[in-house]
Amino acid sequence: MNTRHLLPVLLVVGCNMGLQPLPTTTSADTGSVPDTEESDTDTDTDTDTDTDTDTDTDTDTGDPPPDPEPPVVGDVIIQSDSSALTVEFEVSDADDDLEGGVVYLSVDGTPYEFAIPGDLYQWNPSGLSSVQVPLEACASGSRAITLQIADAAGLGSATVNTSHSLSGGGYLIDTSYSDDLSDEYYTWGDGVTLGAISAPVTMCGNMHSASNNGKVYTGDLDFIEIINPTAGTVTFTLDWDNAGGDYDLVLMDTAFNWVGSNVVEVYGGPESFSVYLSASTRYIIRVAGRRGAAGSWTLTMR
Repeated sequence: MNTRHLLPVLLVVGCNMGLQPLPTTTSADTGSVPDTEESDTDTDTDTDTDTDTDTDTDTDTGDPPPDPEPPVVGDVIIQSDSSALTVEFEVSDADDDLEGGVVYLSVDGTPYEFAIPGDLYQWNPSGLSSVQVPLEACASGSRAITLQIADAAGLGSATVNTSHSLSGGGYLIDTSYSDDLSDEYYTWGDGVTLGAISAPVTMCGNMHSASNNGKVYTGDLDFIEIINPTAGTVTFTLDWDNAGGDYDLVLMDTAFNWVGSNVVEVYGGPESFSVYLSASTRYIIRVAGRRGAAGSWTLTMR
């Protein structure tokens, strides 16, 4: 046997000869890696803003305001003279708003309204205030009166109902032609006798007709008898309501002597004169219709 020594053979295929060091691998920490496959791109913005405001504020304001109260009328005083009726009154108002209110007055059914304070005859918030209405000449008798006062808010007081007998209104000389006893005068007592009267005073009468024939009066004549109590100068003024009439005025003593007169031809009046009168002396006033229209007349002594 042929004995040969078998040498091991190392066969390296595809390798360079020699030993190569192993590469060193370094792992760099780059943080989290984003998921690029599912990105959240929802950009919707919630714009629903709650703007409700709670205005219910519980504020303690104390006691509620009192209910409005109407005025209260106190004392009422009524006076009259020959030309006017005056109503005085006290009024109070818890609301203190009388100014801007109204005084409502009725005299025998005739209504009057007076703004507070401008139309009042007198205004005194803490005392007597008053209103005034005119009276017809020689007004007489009783007058039914109602009074109510309203404040600026329109709240009215209780109505005051009362009456008043007119004083100082004057003297009515005659009322109708058939009752006129003064057309003829011969002696004291034939006229309308008023007796002792002192100025100031007013007399009222009716001239039923006014005419003359060129010499004497042929129309209505009124004779008034007075006694003057105190010596002094008195002014007599005659006026009448019909502009188409011409009336005359004469003052005589009991012997028919003229003491004073105004017989000027004038339509519509007035006619006037002043004269000195003796104390406790009788005088006769004659009112005559010279011509023109009939109507009522007024005579004042002042």
